[in-house]
Amino acid sequence: MAKENKKRASLLVFALVFLFNPNIQIVDLMPDFVSFFIFARLLEKPALKAPYFDEARSSAFKLAFISLAKIPAFILAILIRSKNTVDNDVFALFALVFACLEIIYSISFINNLASGFFHLGERGSASALISPFPLSKKDTKKTRPEDLKSLTIIFVVAKSVLFTAPEFLLLTGTGVNGTLTPAPLARFYPRVLLLALALGFLIGAVWLHRSIRYLKVVLDEGEFTKSLDFLKSENSDAEYEIKLKLRTTNRGFFAIALATVFTIPLSLQETEQINIFPGFLFGLIFLYALLKLSPFSAKAKLKTFISGIVYVAFSVFAFIFSASFLTEYDYIDLLNRFSASYVTIKKSYLAVVITAGLEFLALAVFLFFSFTYLYSFITENTGLSPTSKRYSKTEREYHSSLKKRLYIFVGMGLFTSLLKFINTTLFFRPQTNFSKVDGVLTTITSSAVPWFGVLVMFSSIFFIGYTIYFMKVMREEVEMKCKKL
Repeated sequence: MAKENKKRASLLVFALVFLFNPNIQIVDLMPDFVSFFIFARLLEKPALKAPYFDEARSSAFKLAFISLAKIPAFILAILIRSKNTVDNDVFALFALVFACLEIIYSISFINNLASGFFHLGERGSASALISPFPLSKKDTKKTRPEDLKSLTIIFVVAKSVLFTAPEFLLLTGTGVNGTLTPAPLARFYPRVLLLALALGFLIGAVWLHRSIRYLKVVLDEGEFTKSLDFLKSENSDAEYEIKLKLRTTNRGFFAIALATVFTIPLSLQETEQINIFPGFLFGLIFLYALLKLSPFSAKAKLKTFISGIVYVAFSVFAFIFSASFLTEYDYIDLLNRFSASYVTIKKSYLAVVITAGLEFLALAVFLFFSFTYLYSFITENTGLSPTSKRYSKTEREYHSSLKKRLYIFVGMGLFTSLLKFINTTLFFRPQTNFSKVDGVLTTITSSAVPWFGVLVMFSSIFFIGYTIYFMKVMREEVEMKCKKL
């Protein structure tokens, strides 16, 4: 037990140090998502045994994904700014959005974690959780856990504000005739940034020192795990297992809903019209969801995962061919039938169409096996849990209702993917239109059926909405079955 506590202490200190580091623009040199994933991992068992820890763990996951999202956001900001090096507003905008999200979820995380500690200290034997603790080895000065909670909130708010505010000095100015000019206050940026870093390090150093002291006192007492077990003993072991199962299945349902977001064909002019939500991201997240549900499904496991891996591979190839073509030609050269390289360009796009077709076929196979896989999950984990044959008819009706919804889910996934493939083929004979704004003539390239892209987008959004509804129904049905066990 002592060895395990020492390992947890090392992980916690590592996480606290990673959280202590500053952000510059959207760059996080020691990414905070590492800390929050560690917090979520360490809160896994406490969340099942005592109140408030589950809410804290949920906030930790949200903060981890927000921090993780800074990576694609930074890349996207660079791509956008590369089109106009004068305009630096995008960095300030992204920094402000992330700062607001981090403040909201950080306060929720801190409040729930503190409530969990205080409840555990009051109900169990871990009195160190609620008692004043020394700030030094000499034990000359003490502070309360409540004060550490307040300091932690001050630190996360200060960190977000201090490392975001300097970015507004880089906002673009407006010159004569409405033209953009470099940021007029940019000369103050280095000094303000250094001041922000100094203040952030000062507040962070005080917070880090007190947090480590509090952690040391709690671990030296050695009553944290015993208090958790005491609270768990108030509930039955069966209830503990049910909570564990519901957490795992809910995570799988959430991942399925998240995966469908990546069916949206989202492309920007700043990214050379390349789809920034490629299909292989859908495949990877959907595979993760099925992996979470695998302990509760009995059929088509191996076939489903093999077909999923094959689909991801084909999707990666399709994305590479499409991105390479768009980077070089952007469809526009397909319009020039008198170009000397017209035949070569057509052949290049034909490769895009072929790989997109293979991607669609691989997805069809993947969804076919996923249907069998998910229906096996439904039959095992939903319904009335009958103890005699007299309930078998009602049980079949429960499963039949969910099976129909599963048919719709798989069918909509196939339909959305088919529309995306058709839209790809329609660009084999693109159309061109011209738009004149402020005397500037702009060429707009569209598919042979210009409105077809709107249909694809509508289908994806409808698929996402239906999946969220279906996963909500599945979660409720699984919870009902568990309560009847």
